[in-house]
Formats: sequence, C-alpha cells, structure tokens
Amino acid sequence: CMDESACNYDYELPATDDDGSCWYADIELITPAYAMVECNDTYEGVASAAGGCSDLVITFIDYVFPGACSNTSTIFRVYTASDDKGNFATEIQQIDIVDTTAPTLTIPEDYSVDCEYDIVLDEATATDNCSSIITIEVLDTEVVGDIEGSYTLIRTFTATDECDNSAV
Repeated sequence: CMDESACNYDYELPATDDDGSCWYADIELITPAYAMVECNDTYEGVASAAGGCSDLVITFIDYVFPGACSNTSTIFRVYTASDDKGNFATEIQQIDIVDTTAPTLTIPEDYSVDCEYDIVLDEATATDNCSSIITIEVLDTEVVGDIEGSYTLIRTFTATDECDNSAV
C-alpha cells in the first residue's frame, strides 16, 4: 500500500510486491458528557479512544468564555485523538462552571440590654465558596414590649454573593 495515511503503508515495499490494497482504521473518540461543576470543585473528565493504526494520543485544548458573574464560565474542551499515521478524531465537550451555593452566614447571638445602657449591635459575617465580595444587608424591626419603654429589636441579616445567591 502506498497511501501514507493507511495503516499498512510501507515506503520500503517495492511497488511490484504491493497489491495496492490499503486498510484504514477509524478512530472512535469518546468524550465525557456535558458537565456542570461548582466553581470551587475540581472537574476531572477523561476521554478515551479506540482504533487507529497505532497507539493513540489524546490531547485537549480549552476555550473558556466568561460567565454571567465572577468565577463562572463555559468551557468548550476540544479533544483530539491521533495515531502516528496522522489519522485523527475530534470531539467537543461543554463544561459549565457555576456558582449556585449561597454564602455561609454567621449571625451574632441574641442578647438583652437594660434600658440605661447603650445598645451595641454586633454585625454578621459571611464566607462564600467562590465569591470574594459578599454583601450583607440588615433589616431592623422594633417590636414594642409589654413594659413601657421596652422593645425587642429583630435584626434580619441577608448575605448575597456575586452570583446573587443569598442566605438569610
């Protein structure tokens, strides 16, 4: 066979010994399915391939497009499996990096203060798996107490990350 891309190509074989028949081996590339991954998780999809004229080499290139908020994106992973004869197969996998997890909100303990003391209100804190910027909003509601001049202050804290995930 004198076709360089054929599996049985032999450049040393005299043309008179070659019956001219060539055989080819298609490459079947199997890529991981669509994946949705939280921004703080690791994704380790693995492609596999069969066929070809020799051992196959699988490579990939990622094309990353920013998502709607920070730390999110869409990745188009282009896999290529190739043999030493230049035969190849290409497939594309989509990976969406998302942030669907609300921040973790830590609120201050309840406490009572006598009327003659100044009220010192502790603040809430929050952490998030992906966002470095977390907004904490406070809604204060006064409920009149049974004793004149007394009241209960109910504070509602809401922490929101950059992807609008909220914890109350």
